[in-house]
This record gives sequence, structure tokens and C-alpha cells, in this order.
Amino acid sequence: MVQLRTQSDDELATTTQRLRYIQYLVILLLSVVILTSTVSLASATVTSTSTETLQTSSSTLVVNTIGEESVDTSVSVYSDGSEVAQGSTGSDGQIEFDLSEGTYYIEADSVIGPYTTGGAPMTANVTLGAGETETTTFSFATLEVNTTGGTGAIDTTSEIYQDGTEIDSESTGSNGQYTAYLAPGTYEVDADSVVGPYATGGAPISTNVTLTAGDTEAIFFEFATVEVNTIGANGPIETTSEIYQDGTEIDSESTGSNGQYTAYLAPGTYEVDADSVVGPYATGGAPISTNVTLAAGGLEAISFEFATLEVNTTDATGPIETNSEIYQDGTEIDSESTGSNGYYTAHLAPGTYEVQASSDSDVTLSATADLYSGATRALFDFAGESVSFTAGSGSSQDTNTQPSAEAGTDRSISSGTEFELDASGSSDDNG
Repeated sequence: MVQLRTQSDDELATTTQRLRYIQYLVILLLSVVILTSTVSLASATVTSTSTETLQTSSSTLVVNTIGEESVDTSVSVYSDGSEVAQGSTGSDGQIEFDLSEGTYYIEADSVIGPYTTGGAPMTANVTLGAGETETTTFSFATLEVNTTGGTGAIDTTSEIYQDGTEIDSESTGSNGQYTAYLAPGTYEVDADSVVGPYATGGAPISTNVTLTAGDTEAIFFEFATVEVNTIGANGPIETTSEIYQDGTEIDSESTGSNGQYTAYLAPGTYEVDADSVVGPYATGGAPISTNVTLAAGGLEAISFEFATLEVNTTDATGPIETNSEIYQDGTEIDSESTGSNGYYTAHLAPGTYEVQASSDSDVTLSATADLYSGATRALFDFAGESVSFTAGSGSSQDTNTQPSAEAGTDRSISSGTEFELDASGSSDDNG
């Protein structure tokens, strides 16, 4: 006989309670899954919406800078007075900026040299809509500066002025040219005279020019060329030459060992001097001087021919060292020692001079002579207490070298006699 076992009431209650716990757990698990999915979906929706908003609000500003061709310059973008972006347009003359929608002020700088102090930029205002692309093109004016002289291109300094203010100062270089890209407008352009390192100025060549966007304006400055040559009895001599304009010295230069220097000047009239060449203790002496009118593109060569005076001092034993002075119009212009070889040389402007030599025994010999271009020898003979002037050898520029035997007529006379020497060096005794 089969016996069936039935659950007691307590067992039945326990089983029911377990089933309910399991049901609660299942419901809780399903709730977590559903909540997680909802949050993820919401997050994805927000992210998608945010991305879509950014994509639709980002705008692009394209800036082009051109002149005769693409211009590499600096571009700045401002919003409400503050710079929000900046960059170079590069060799292709273009740059892009990613900006929010709004209104912007844009500047593109003029392109001039490294020594520039400014210059007005080109400017524009632009309004960007959400997601829009706007293109702004700045068209600069191109200025070409060319500097030439009588011998071709010259390297000088050119300045550009805007409203009276210098905005650039550049060298035109060995090819005599430089280029600037400027905002359209009116400018003054100068090119300086080319003189030496000791120059104090000199009027530049100057012009005004009005520049138009996209156009090229070429300016040619034609200087006058002056070549200064200084010559003594034996060829080129080194001396100092000055140039004056309207009474003001604008240059003072050495002619160098080759007796020459060159200056490039604005066309006009100038006084050009070349100083007498006397010793280190010289106090002056009249220069050789001339006035010259220079034309644009012209070449003017000036030759200054000095009279070369060779001073020799001797006694019965041969050359002796004495002190020698040269006077012009009663003023001492040089005082030099003749050295152990009894000789020194001076290159003087042609004219009348008194020459003296004093021995250690306090004997002074002197004579006055008119000197011309070429060499003149003054022989002070303390043995005979006489002075003679003859055509000099012109064989040496060195004050410490005894020249070879003199050429021409040698007339010995007493001290104090006056001579007139003609261009050949022959002397006439006026005493």
C-alpha cells in the first residue's frame, strides 16, 4: 500500500517564501538592465546632439594676401578688441582660421624690411554665420625701388615715409633694388647719397608716390657719380678730400693709396676740395678746390694735381738733419724734421710758399717760390748758406728716402731770394 506524504503547513510556507525571493531578484535584475540601457541611450543621444551642435556652429575664415603675386605676411584676427588668432599666410599667401560664428576685425601687415618701424596694415571686418566659410582677400600695392649711378647699380639706403613718419629704411643691395608690399596710399620715398663712413649727410633723392591695390610701381633714382683723383709728381697720392653742399661739409674721405675715391650724389652743384699733404705736425695749408655741377646718371672725374716739394738739407759733410717750415701767406702750415738723410716731401696746392730750414747752429735759410704741379727740389746748403730750387726728381713719395740726382737747372743763391718756377721747373731769380 502506497503512502503519500503531504507537506506540512510550515514547509509549504517556506517554499512559497523562497519562490517570492527568486521572483524579486529576477524583477530587480531586469530593472537594472533596463535602467542601464536607458542611461546609455540617453548619453549617446546627448553626445550625438552635442557633436551635431559643434559641427553646425564651427565657421571657417580664409584669408588671402596678394600683391604682384602671393605675399607672405602676418595676419591677426580680433574679436571685441582682443586678438583671438594670428598666423602667417606663407609662400602661397593663404591661411585658414576655425572660428565661432560672430563678427571679426582682421589685419594684414605691410611687408617691408627687417628695420621697419611700422606702416599701416590692410584691414577688414567680416561676419561669420554658423557653419559658414568666408574668404577675405587683401590686395597689396607693390613698390620697387631702383638705385643707379653713372657706373650702374649702386648699393644705398632707401627710406619710406607715411604721413611724415619713417616706416622703413633698407639697403638696395649690390643689385641696387629692393621691394616692399604696402597698403594702398601715398608715400614719400628717399634714396641716400652714397658717400664715405665719415659723411655727415647730403641731400637724398626724394619722390612722392601713390600706390594702388594690386598694382606695381617702379621708382628709379639716378645718382650722379663723382670720381676724385689726387696726383703728385710721381703719380697718385693719398690725401683727404671733402665735399660741400650749400656751404655744409657732407663728406670727408681719404683717397687711399691709389689716390682715388668715388661718391654717388643727388644731382646738383657741389664744392670738392683736396687737402695738401704735409706732415703730422701740419696746421693746414690751402686745399685745391673746384666746383662741379652733377647731372643724373652722369659721371664726373675730377683730377687734383699737387705741386710736390722735395726739401734737401746739406752741409760740407753731406745730408744733415734740420727742422724745416713751410709758410703760406705768412702762416706756418708745416714744420717737419728732414731726418738723418736730410730729406722730406710735401704735396701742396700750386701757389706761392716760403720755405725755411734751420740748423743746429741756429742758422736759418729761407726762400720764396711759386710752385706748380710737378716736382720741385729745394736744396738748403748750409755750407754755402744758399738755397736753390730746381726741377725735382719726383722719384719718391717716401720722406725717409734720398732721391736720385736732380734734373734741371741748379742755381745757388743767397738766402732770402725769391724765385718763380715755370711749369718745366726752371727758376728765375727775382733778386
